[in-house]
Amino acid sequence: MFSKWWQMGAAVVGATTAVVAARTPGGETGVSHERDARLPVAADVDLENIKGYAREMILRCQQEYGAPGISLAVHKNGRPLWVEGFGYADVENMMPMSPRHVLRIASISKSLTTLLVGRAVDQGQLDVHAPIQRYLPAYPRRAFDGEQVDMTIDQLVTHRGGIRHYCQKHEVEEIKKKAEKVRKNKLAHVILSEDEANKSDGPVEEIAKNERVNKREGGEKDNAMTVPAGERMALKKMNDKVKKSSDQREIDRSDFQFREFRTQTKYDSVGDALSVFKDDELVHKPGSDYHYSTHGFTLVSAVLEAATQTKFSTLLKQMFHALDLRDTFLDENAPIVRHRARYYVHGSGGRLQNAPHVDNSWKWAGGGLLSTPADLCRFADTVLYSWQADETASPAGYLRPATARWLLATDVTSARVRRIHSLPD
Repeated sequence: MFSKWWQMGAAVVGATTAVVAARTPGGETGVSHERDARLPVAADVDLENIKGYAREMILRCQQEYGAPGISLAVHKNGRPLWVEGFGYADVENMMPMSPRHVLRIASISKSLTTLLVGRAVDQGQLDVHAPIQRYLPAYPRRAFDGEQVDMTIDQLVTHRGGIRHYCQKHEVEEIKKKAEKVRKNKLAHVILSEDEANKSDGPVEEIAKNERVNKREGGEKDNAMTVPAGERMALKKMNDKVKKSSDQREIDRSDFQFREFRTQTKYDSVGDALSVFKDDELVHKPGSDYHYSTHGFTLVSAVLEAATQTKFSTLLKQMFHALDLRDTFLDENAPIVRHRARYYVHGSGGRLQNAPHVDNSWKWAGGGLLSTPADLCRFADTVLYSWQADETASPAGYLRPATARWLLATDVTSARVRRIHSLPD
């Protein structure tokens, strides 16, 4: 079985902290020692020493990445060891970050969605290896290289369905070309920098030599030292500090990468959200490759709706209630959500500013949930309990043990372990 759907336990907590930092960059350092009153802290002889060291590292990272707020939770054996907030949840009003503040969890939402997939499998409502048209007969069957192809839930949740991410196929190819150009430029710069330190012009002469050979042969040599003629002079003038190239900056701020990410369009249903991508070209043949896709999880949510005859938002809320995730919600803009933190971005010159308004109704399943690190630890505990239990365990796990183990299985493909994680690559 191909690599399944979670990096659980401490990885979830670490990912949550990273999401908080990524979604709320900038600001000053303040520390809130408020703890979740519902959760007793487990005793540990060395815990305070460990926490002291960890706090120092967290505050360093907060300053390094410019994050106004970080929220953290650590569980061990199903019990909370540490929950704490750092910095601010609201910079304008100087509201300290606490463990109860609710933040966007971005692609960790995918992990919660896959729990619903496992639940539907256990209840006999879903076959993850069946073509999705079994559940969505109206969804267009796609073709790749002129061949009609099918995709399955198993492929979608492991990012092998061929559904695009935020870019169209031709845009993905354009980004790959620019990224390769950046890689070659950085490699050439490193070589030139070393050459400068040695006060030798060897590599520069080698580049010039390769260019002359290319001109004579009428083509490009497959040589790491070879760069286009127009870039050679620019490389010579680069200083010792490695800076982002203009190509890399262009990749980072490409409009087509963020036009969907920043959408303000409200979608009233999962079916409406399918219109964003359902007619687009596949990036690869389903099952043949890996391509991270949030849209793929929107399709998963549509299949879950059809298989269970229940709205996806209702399925989520039922799961939140069953797992006692009291601080986990859909990221809806209209409802009042207690302890909802504010979000920030770095503007021109790195100055902190409020994040633009977005509507995440098109991606509940793949990136549209709010939660706290403490709730995500409870979620992880639920999955780990299901994985470790046996069929006679009392109380029974949320998933059957066999299903939990299957979801957490890994595989080796193309000589590397691909573990499907929550954060986008």
